[in-house]
Amino acid sequence: MNKFVAAAVMAFFLFAEMTAQTRLEGYVYEENNRGFLNQVNVTVYKDLSDTPIDILITDIYGHFAIDLAPGKYRIVATRELFSGWSDTTVIKSGEEKKFLKMIMKRKPGIVLSGKLLEKDRSVIRGSTIEIYNRTLKSLVLTLTDFPEEVFRYPMERGYHYTIRLKTPGFLTQRMEVYAGIMGCELCVEGLGEGTSRMGRSSNPALVPDTLYSDLFPARAQKGTLLQTIKSSFASPEWTKEAAVQDQIDSYITLLKDNPGLVTELGAHTDTRANEEGSNAIASERADSLVAFLVSRNMEPFRCQAKVYGRTAPINKCVPGVTCTDAEHAENNRIEARLISFSNARFLNSLDQSINIEEREKVIFGRPMKRPAKSSKVE
Repeated sequence: MNKFVAAAVMAFFLFAEMTAQTRLEGYVYEENNRGFLNQVNVTVYKDLSDTPIDILITDIYGHFAIDLAPGKYRIVATRELFSGWSDTTVIKSGEEKKFLKMIMKRKPGIVLSGKLLEKDRSVIRGSTIEIYNRTLKSLVLTLTDFPEEVFRYPMERGYHYTIRLKTPGFLTQRMEVYAGIMGCELCVEGLGEGTSRMGRSSNPALVPDTLYSDLFPARAQKGTLLQTIKSSFASPEWTKEAAVQDQIDSYITLLKDNPGLVTELGAHTDTRANEEGSNAIASERADSLVAFLVSRNMEPFRCQAKVYGRTAPINKCVPGVTCTDAEHAENNRIEARLISFSNARFLNSLDQSINIEEREKVIFGRPMKRPAKSSKVE
């Protein structure tokens, strides 16, 4: 009897040892000590099986954990915009804990190749070029009085970049580049009259794709049309409409990036009302916009209202001509034009400017802008 009990006890402890669970914990990092990676899918397989035991997702610290019995396991990590990670690990009997350090490599990025040109395609030199990574909240490049024809910068996928170009005698220009973020493989906004095309690499693992952008900064000339603000103007509070505020935000950014810029806000109407009525409507719209801009801390002298009423239609809809409502609507607009410009006034660095803008978005309740569908690059 004693021998039977002893054998049973030994078998129990042997079984307990074989079925004991080991805590497997892991941390996923981006290569070159660039921080933890959250939202990584970590799939655990038993040895050579293709059926996963579990699929885990790393937290904000790149951490995951699972309890496993002794044996050999295959661990596979995947995350959008990163090359996959895979390795095997052996859980030994009696181990209480086991740790894994998993380092993932970001997929090849895109090289921005930018050329600043006059409209006659002569090269512009001597610009100050700043690039800010909005995702990492970091100024990643500053080139002052850049003497070359072309500037190049390797943009990594998964990031939103803001690029600002400042050239004496020209209006400061911004570009927004979304590389593998917000539903964009690559989206570029703010090119103005510029053009952009993608040069695809035959072996992107060795040589990245290249975004070739020809940029045409606007010369600071009196009367230049800077922006057209469109609205149905149906509501007295039309300046608070989301689509209109996006347009106003762009105009405010233009003013802030060009602190020596003074503009005219010309209010235009369709031709269905008489001259006196059109002027009254235009005056009300212009005053509403200026009041809104002042509420956003814009200096009144830099956004001067002017009433044009029905005097400058942009299509055939002059008085006496029958037009559709849509055709008449084209003439209801406010045009921002350049009155005067000076490079002399102080301009914050791009990171300082963006930090101020982000604080103002919180104050004024403005959401983060998403890329426009039309900004995709093929």
